[in-house]
Amino acid sequence: MSILPIFDSGVGTNPVGARRRRNTLSRRLLLAVAALLVPLVVTTVVGVAMFRSSIGSLEEFRRETIDETARVTDASELMAVADDLGEQYVEEGDAAAGDEFRSISRQIDDSLAGLSDLSSDQEQAIVAAISMSWAQVLRDVEAAAAMPQDEYTDLALDPFHDNLDDGISMLADLNALHVVAVADEIASMRRTEQLQLVIGLVTMLVGVATASLLVRWARRSLTARLGLLEGAAVRFGSDDLSHRVDVGGDDELGRVGDAFNAMAVQLNKTQDELQRQAHHDPLTGLPNRALFMERIGHAKSRALRRGKPFSLLYLDLDGFKYVNDSCGHHVGDELLQVAATRMSACLRTEDTLARLGGDEFGVLLEETDATTAAEVADRLVHALGDTSFTEHDLTIGVSVGITTGGAHDDIDNLMRKADASMYSVKGHGGGAWQAFDPAVHLDGVRSVSFRTELQRAVEHHEFVVHYQPVVRLDTGRVEAVEALVRWQHPERGLLAPAAFLDEAEATGHILFIDNWVMHEACR
Repeated sequence: MSILPIFDSGVGTNPVGARRRRNTLSRRLLLAVAALLVPLVVTTVVGVAMFRSSIGSLEEFRRETIDETARVTDASELMAVADDLGEQYVEEGDAAAGDEFRSISRQIDDSLAGLSDLSSDQEQAIVAAISMSWAQVLRDVEAAAAMPQDEYTDLALDPFHDNLDDGISMLADLNALHVVAVADEIASMRRTEQLQLVIGLVTMLVGVATASLLVRWARRSLTARLGLLEGAAVRFGSDDLSHRVDVGGDDELGRVGDAFNAMAVQLNKTQDELQRQAHHDPLTGLPNRALFMERIGHAKSRALRRGKPFSLLYLDLDGFKYVNDSCGHHVGDELLQVAATRMSACLRTEDTLARLGGDEFGVLLEETDATTAAEVADRLVHALGDTSFTEHDLTIGVSVGITTGGAHDDIDNLMRKADASMYSVKGHGGGAWQAFDPAVHLDGVRSVSFRTELQRAVEHHEFVVHYQPVVRLDTGRVEAVEALVRWQHPERGLLAPAAFLDEAEATGHILFIDNWVMHEACR
């Protein structure tokens, strides 16, 4: 959202009215000049000229600040659009999304080129860093788009999202630098004004009593307001965006005060939006893993004060990979949204439901023991047991692992226990829940280790093919051979298919193994 209209609303579009407001401060000084003695007219005129020059510089700087802020905001909005288009282009292979992404990319390049003429070295350095980050974003998305669509596509998009977030964050830093620049300009103007007041004081020593009163009145009416602006600029520069300044008046200083307030409001909105994006899942709107872990920490603190336990549920949708592979990611995304809605309906308002990644979810139940947690898990299993769509004949289930802890339990350990319990349910067919059991945890550790070894076997081609002949008994002739896969494990020796094929099917490695055996047998 552009902040340009907010700034413009304080200025107006009437040239006559604008000219009248620009002359307001000048008229105050002219009143003092009229009361001075003739021999001091030249000195006063010089002071007025200096002040008017400062006012003109301030007005010009204000316009430049508005223009730079608008350009930075436009670049930030275009990058947010490019984020969605780039993800759609890579995950769905949508050529139209790819073309639109490249069109937005050219607009971003033009916006960054327009920012290259910023005045300070620090601003130019940030713009150069943003340009480098954006160039890397383009390379990341094209590299991800060139990869085959598989379960690792989301991982390939991580560098793209990280670099794009860096670029948007640096644009916010660029806006913050504008605030600091305004503070410097106001401070400079205040020094100039103080110099003029010194001249006025000297004039009072040789002038009349009326001139003395008028100069002191001018000092009170200008310096106090400039002091308010300077104090506001210092607080804005230190990230205190809650501060507002009330300068008053419809002159230049009043409009600068309005500009400060509008800038603080916009920066506050941008900061809140970035905070929300950093802690929530964009698809379901649920808290993400980072916010989930933070809330578990808060639950531990409350458990320490109140002496009551809390429970964690780790959930994984059953059959979700089949939905993605057979119906496409857009159906999978719709399924995740429906699942999130149904799970939320099973929980209290004080409970936390989070999407931890992919089709995995977490639930935090504060002040809840193991019995109540089991009842909640049972409701979740039943709520998702018949998840379906009117336009898609799909049904899924959910596997739930439960663990209960207190103020002195380690968060990572609790998550591992819930995860191990969930995988135990998964291994027994899913569609159920299970509380943590030490034996289950040991099996889970072994399963994870075995999964890692299987991944290594796929990467290093540790499989071999044995050929079993098919013989006609009446003639003794070999009619064919059956190709049988074996795993040449580096530590456990030759493993039969029964030792690893179930795990290969569960992890998706079976596709690679089937293709490799077919290729090897044909070779």
